Amino acid sequence: MKKEDWSKVKVNDWLIYSDEYEGVHKARVMEVDIRLYEPGPPSVMSYPYGLTKDTGTVKIQYDTHEEILNLAQLIKYRQSTLLRLQNAWRKYQEALATMESYKGDYTSLIAELKEA
Repeated sequence: MKKEDWSKVKVNDWLIYSDEYEGVHKARVMEVDIRLYEPGPPSVMSYPYGLTKDTGTVKIQYDTHEEILNLAQLIKYRQSTLLRLQNAWRKYQEALATMESYKGDYTSLIAELKEA
């Protein structure tokens, strides 16, 4: 997401969280301008991540997970974008499964030929 759009993000907005390890997730913004309690003398409530409009840091929830991420790591939500990403993720997972199958065949053949 572009920095110009960070100030427009509100609680309960939908975004897309997608990466090569976690897959594609429709995520809800749980908190902007994240305030945390910092114990010690003096104990205070502060904004350790700064304000969302300046730093882009938000708390999101997808499935049962909650994460604190930067908006630069997230994608504006559109149903068509989500479907395109999910399709690409599915194809990627199928390609990985095929590759692992070929790798298994290859390593089995190596083991077989070493014993022959």
